[in-house]
Amino acid sequence: MSEQVALSNTALTPRPSVESVLALAATIEDTGHVIGRLQQHLQVLLVEQRALLRRIRLIRHTVAGLTDIFGPDILNEELKRLLRKPGRHVRERSHLGLIETCRRILMELSQPLTVPQLGDRIRQDHPDLFARHKDLTASVAVVLKRLVSYGEVRDGWNEKNGRTWLWPPTQKKEPTCSM
Repeated sequence: MSEQVALSNTALTPRPSVESVLALAATIEDTGHVIGRLQQHLQVLLVEQRALLRRIRLIRHTVAGLTDIFGPDILNEELKRLLRKPGRHVRERSHLGLIETCRRILMELSQPLTVPQLGDRIRQDHPDLFARHKDLTASVAVVLKRLVSYGEVRDGWNEKNGRTWLWPPTQKKEPTCSM
């Protein structure tokens, strides 16, 4: 009896006609065309996305630099909201960052300091900040080079041919909080 069921099942299954095969081939060709167009469109959108992300990064870095110089009070709530990365909660810092700490120490002193001297001062005055950096000396050197490029700090040489860093006396201003 199972042979009869097997034979009857094959008899009930219609064989594809020439028209249905051609229709299927046309559908596959159309689908291939649609897929090709979607792929091209996706490639264009991904290029545009990279360009937009680059511009957003540039704006964020510019705002962060301005905030380092002029303080966080220059940002309004709408701009703070726009600068937040999706899915991340922003909290206020409870401590000074390394850039702001270097600025404050250099402003307080009227003599030039070397990187190791500034590092020692940070270790004394801000041990918590020291603990957050793997290599504080390297981090301080990078910060000082940035401050020179911002025009905030002058670099020079001492009598032992060591590089020194000095806050210009004409630039005595209240320190700002970094972002």
